[in-house]
Amino acid sequence: MSGLNICITSTGTEMDSQLDPRFGRCEWVIFTSLDCGSFETVRNDGRDSANGAGIQAAQLLIDRGVDML
Repeated sequence: MSGLNICITSTGTEMDSQLDPRFGRCEWVIFTSLDCGSFETVRNDGRDSANGAGIQAAQLLIDRGVDML
């Protein structure tokens, strides 16, 4: 993706799914860009970790080059 890359925490896999107020324990993250209408949904694999769920979620965003959460 190019432009301003955005990550949205979500309870589902579609853009009209509810936002998830949790960060590290959200089930899904949706990646999109303001420059295009496309999006990609990725399961947050760290959500069930005993420790470090937030750190794992943050690393996922860093790896994807997210500019805004």
